[in-house]
Amino acid sequence: MDEFLYLDTARVGRMSPGAHRAAADYLSLAATEGGSAYFGRFLRSGFAACPDRMRACYPGLTHWNGIASLKHSLRALAGSRPDLPILLASRSAQLMRLSARLLFQRCRCVLASDLGWPGYHAILEAEGRRVSRPVTVVPLYETVGAGRMTEEEVVDTMCREYVARRCDGLFLTAVSHLGVRLPVERIVRRLEAAHEVRFVVVDGAQDFCHASADLRDEYCDFYLTGCHKWLRAYHPLGLGFYGRRRTQGVIETTLSHLKTAGELDDPLLRFSMDLEAGGLDRYSETVNLAPLFSCQGAVADGCVSSDYPHAVLAARLRNRDVIAGLAAESGWQPTLPAHGLRSGILLAQACRPQRRRIEPETLWDEFRNRGVALTAYEGGWIRFSMPEAPLADKDIHLLRNALRLAA
Repeated sequence: MDEFLYLDTARVGRMSPGAHRAAADYLSLAATEGGSAYFGRFLRSGFAACPDRMRACYPGLTHWNGIASLKHSLRALAGSRPDLPILLASRSAQLMRLSARLLFQRCRCVLASDLGWPGYHAILEAEGRRVSRPVTVVPLYETVGAGRMTEEEVVDTMCREYVARRCDGLFLTAVSHLGVRLPVERIVRRLEAAHEVRFVVVDGAQDFCHASADLRDEYCDFYLTGCHKWLRAYHPLGLGFYGRRRTQGVIETTLSHLKTAGELDDPLLRFSMDLEAGGLDRYSETVNLAPLFSCQGAVADGCVSSDYPHAVLAARLRNRDVIAGLAAESGWQPTLPAHGLRSGILLAQACRPQRRRIEPETLWDEFRNRGVALTAYEGGWIRFSMPEAPLADKDIHLLRNALRLAA
C-alpha cells in the first residue's frame, strides 16, 4: 500500500532513519571485520578512531563515539544531570528486578497504582512476597479513563492512600500503556513535604521521548525505560537512570552485590559496565551489541531544544484531539481523561455491540489493510499512538475512512 499511517508506537516504534542506517552498517561492519582489532577499537573509542577506509564504508555509524558518549546523549534526552550514572541492559525486566530489590531494601510498604504494566507489577509483588512486605495498589484507571477524576483529585487520592497505608516507598508509572499520564512529580513533592519517602522508582517506558521524562529536578531515585518505543531505535535496550545523588551509593552497592551473586543476569549490562570501566571479563557471555548502535542512530535523529520535552507532548496532544474527534464522529467512543492526565496515547471503543465481540487480530487486520497500524484489544478497543509531526490532510482522510469502515 502506497499510503500508510503508523500509530502503534506505544508497542514498538517504527525504526527511525538514523537507527536504520546505523543498524544496517553495523551488520556490514560485523560481516567484514568480525572481532578484529579494528572492531575492538571502534567499539571502545568510536568511529573517529577507525581507519579512513572503514569510515568511508560505514557512514551510518558516524555518530558512534563509545559507551560513555551514548550515555551522555541519553542523559540529555532525559534531562538527567551529567554526573548521574545510567545503566544499559538487554532486558528492561532485569532493571525492574533491580528496582524492586532497591525499593524493598529501603521501604516497609510500597505504593503503586493500577496504571502500571502487569509484568512489572508481577516482579514488584514477587519481591514483596519474598521479603514479606506489602504493595498497596490504588485503583485509578476506571475512574480516570472515564474523565471522572481531575489531576488534583488523582494527587489527593495517591497521597491519602500513602498516608493511610503507612507507605514509605513509591512505584509510579509516568504514562500508562492505556494512555493515562500520572502527575508523578506533584505526588512525590507533596508527600516529601510532610512525610518520609525513602525510595521512588518511576516506570518511564511510555514516557521517555513521549511525554515528560525530565529528570533535572531529581524527583525520583531510579527511572527505568527503553529505546524501542518512542525513541524508535526498534531493537530492545533497557535504560536505568539514577534519578538522585542521595541514593547513588545505595544503588551501586546493590547493583554490585547482585552482579557478583549472578542474580542480575543481563549480559549487555555486565558488558557495558565492564567496557566503560576499561576492562572486559574474558569469560563473559557473548553479547548482542546491535541495540547500542541503533539506539545511537535514533538519538542522533532527535533534537533536544530548550523546551523539550514539553513541546513534544504538546504536539502529540494536538494530534490526539484530532483523532479523538475523528473517532467520535465515526462510530467509536474515545476515552477522555482530564486534560492534565492525557498523553499521546488514545483509546477508543467500538460503539456497536457486535463490533465489541470481534477478535483483536481481526480488528487489527481490518485497519492494517486500510493503511493504518494501531493496537487492538478485546472488547472492540483500539489504541492510537500519536506522532510528533502534525497529521497531514491525507493522513486524516485515510484514518477517517478506516474508522468508518471498521465501526
